[in-house]
Amino acid sequence: MKLLVIAHRGNVGSIYSNENFPDNSFEGIDVAIKRENISGIEIDLRLTKDNHLILCHEPKLNKISDDIGQINQINYVDLKSVHDVKNYYRIIKMRSFVLQNGKELRKIINEKIKKSVSFVNVYNLFDYLVDKHYTGEIIIELKEQTDCCKNAVIELINKYKKNLNLTIHSYDILASVEIGDKTGVNNGVLLNHWHLKKLANKSIEAFPLSFYSIIWPYCTCKNIKKLIDNGKDLYIWTVDSSYHLLYILKQLEKVYDKYGVLPNKVAIITNVPDLINNYLCDENTKINQKCLKLVSMSKNKTRSYM
Repeated sequence: MKLLVIAHRGNVGSIYSNENFPDNSFEGIDVAIKRENISGIEIDLRLTKDNHLILCHEPKLNKISDDIGQINQINYVDLKSVHDVKNYYRIIKMRSFVLQNGKELRKIINEKIKKSVSFVNVYNLFDYLVDKHYTGEIIIELKEQTDCCKNAVIELINKYKKNLNLTIHSYDILASVEIGDKTGVNNGVLLNHWHLKKLANKSIEAFPLSFYSIIWPYCTCKNIKKLIDNGKDLYIWTVDSSYHLLYILKQLEKVYDKYGVLPNKVAIITNVPDLINNYLCDENTKINQKCLKLVSMSKNKTRSYM
C-alpha cells in the first residue's frame, strides 16, 4: 500500500514558520511543491466571464474578499485580490475547538487571515510548475458543472499532460468520465455523505474511473472494501487532525484483518500536510505504529484487487 500526503488547495499547514497563505494561492503552492514529503497538490478550478481558468473554491467573491459578485460573471482583469477571508475560515476555525490540534489549526488560520494574495491563472501556474520540473500529482477539482468549464479543463489537461502529473475529480461522475476519456488522465468521483449512495449502487462499477475521493468520516471498513472490490484507489479528504488520521488507519487495519486486502494507493488530502507528516513520522505516536503496521501488511497481503 502506497500512502501519499496531498496539499489540499495548496496548503502546507506549517506551525513553525510564516508559510501559510489563503487557499489556492500561488504563494502557498510554491511552498508545498518544495516539501519532499508532500506528494502532490489539489486545486479548485473555475471559469471567469471571459473564459480564464482560475484557482478558486468559492463561486462568490463575498467569502474571500470584501467585493461582491459571481466569479463566472466577472472578467479576469477585473478580479481583485483574495483578502478579508475571515468569513471563509470562520466555520473551520469553529471546528478546531473540538480537535486535539485545534490550537495549532487556529494559529495557521490566523496567519492566513492576515494575508492578501492574487487570483491565480492556472496556465501561469502550470507554466511555472513545468519550469520547476515538478513531478508531484496535481489533482484538479472541477468546481463548475458547465460545458464551458469542462471543455476548458479538457483543453488545459491536453496541453500540459505530457509534462505534469495531472488528475481530475468531480462530484459529477459523467463530467469526470468524459474528461478522463478525452485526456487519458486518471479520473475520480467525489463522495460525501450526500453522494455515498453512489458507492452502494452497483451501477457505479460500470463507470471508467481510477479512484474514489471519500470524505473522511465515511471511510469505513465497509466502504473501503467496496472501493477495493471495484478496483479503485482511495483518496480521502479532508484529513486535518490526528483523530481523523488515526480513524482512517484503524479502518484500513480492519479491512486487512477481515479481508486480507488493502488498496494499492491511499492519498490523504489535507489542509495541514506538515502536521500530518509529523504525526506519521513521530515514532512515539499510535499513528506512526499503525502506519508501519499497514505498510508491513501490504507487503505480505494475501490477495489484491489488481
